[in-house]
Amino acid sequence: MTDAHEPAAPGTSLRDLNPGRYWPTETEFHDLWSQALVVPDTNVLLDLHRYSVATRDILLAILDSFRDRLWIPHQVAVEYERNRLDVIDQQWRAYDELIRSAEAARKAVATYQKSLRQHLILSFDDVLDIAHSYEKNMRDYVEAQRDKHPQGRPAPGVWMRDDTRERLSAIVAGRVGLPPPTDRLPHLYSEADDRYDRKVPPGYRDADKAAPQRYGDFLLWQEAVDRADAEGRPLIIVTGDEKLDWWWERSGMTVGPHPQLVAEFYRRTGRWYFQYGVPRFIEFASAFLEREVSEAAVSEVQRISEAAADEQVDLRCPNCGHVNEVQLGIAAGSSAIPVCLQCGERFHAHRGSDGDAFVSPVVVRVFKCPSDGTSFRESRPADTAAGTALKKCFACNGELILDWQTGDATRLGDAYVVRGRRQSGKTMRCSRSDDLVTIKAWYDNVPCGVCETCDAIVRGDAASGAT
Repeated sequence: MTDAHEPAAPGTSLRDLNPGRYWPTETEFHDLWSQALVVPDTNVLLDLHRYSVATRDILLAILDSFRDRLWIPHQVAVEYERNRLDVIDQQWRAYDELIRSAEAARKAVATYQKSLRQHLILSFDDVLDIAHSYEKNMRDYVEAQRDKHPQGRPAPGVWMRDDTRERLSAIVAGRVGLPPPTDRLPHLYSEADDRYDRKVPPGYRDADKAAPQRYGDFLLWQEAVDRADAEGRPLIIVTGDEKLDWWWERSGMTVGPHPQLVAEFYRRTGRWYFQYGVPRFIEFASAFLEREVSEAAVSEVQRISEAAADEQVDLRCPNCGHVNEVQLGIAAGSSAIPVCLQCGERFHAHRGSDGDAFVSPVVVRVFKCPSDGTSFRESRPADTAAGTALKKCFACNGELILDWQTGDATRLGDAYVVRGRRQSGKTMRCSRSDDLVTIKAWYDNVPCGVCETCDAIVRGDAASGAT
């Protein structure tokens, strides 16, 4: 008698079982670059406004070469348009911020007049001359570089006639995703929340953000996967995001895309998924297209990618514990005072000497103008609330030194005062520098602000909207 046996089920390979933990073969990489849908994320498009003209043109030319298989998810298009003007403004503000920092250094030296007049070695006049020289050299350098800026000062005409956006728009014409149907959004959000609970990438690192911002990465991923599947293509995403719900890292080194992303795409489509940061994308794309790219361009892209990653940090509000996305400079000592999206309270974000970011509460103190007794509130990080600060007083048109330890305000002298032309309910235009100035307060029914360029008090006219 012979036993009957069912045929043994075929086995599989380690690679098919865990595709996310393998790289494509050389042949598969070639097919990937020859056929893949190429999807840049929002950071990639925004960085076009941060590059020099030469480097911008290189990346635009590469994207143009993939025009027929380029895709801009709807989420990316929305975030790009929402943040584009902020990036342009940041580029211009950097000039003014450097000039103001030099001015602040000179003014800080001036506050040592009394103590240095009594110093046995240091000469106050010599120290002040050095501070004035530093301020002048910085101003001359910054203004010379500002004259080379490829676009004019931010204004409606400059914003709307943006050469970078117009060239990008021509490249991606017909390749931008439509918004998902309104009745599908609740389902997508619910699916994202379920994935976040299970730590399924991408997007779970944004789970503490407010809705709908926390769903951005998931919506990008879903649309990119859907589009690549519909077109029967592999997928390449180019991203400036360095969070660990996009990347697979070991021992401080990036191995490749997050294994779960590769596996999810492979099991759904039977094709490969890969992703690149912008520097590596330019290198690989240039090799595939047989184009030469200068090392200077790659270095510039690398520098900006690293700076952008370092400037955006997730920090927990010390007041309520909510995690907020904060823009913070990369240099040690950089600081910011953001508003928590959850509780509405301000807190201090600071980058320490080791490069790590930390937070502390903000202290609020009430000062009085020594000239007319007007009270005003000022806020400052708790860990620096024992020093001094300069303040423009709109009541007496003076410049004050605020002593945070004693709560006293001392008047140094008169501040420079110029007239302002109202532009909106929140801004004026300084008659001296022609810069937009944020209205900080109303005094005697007159809008008041401080011009960051010329360091003057700007006073408008509440009745006519101009002075």
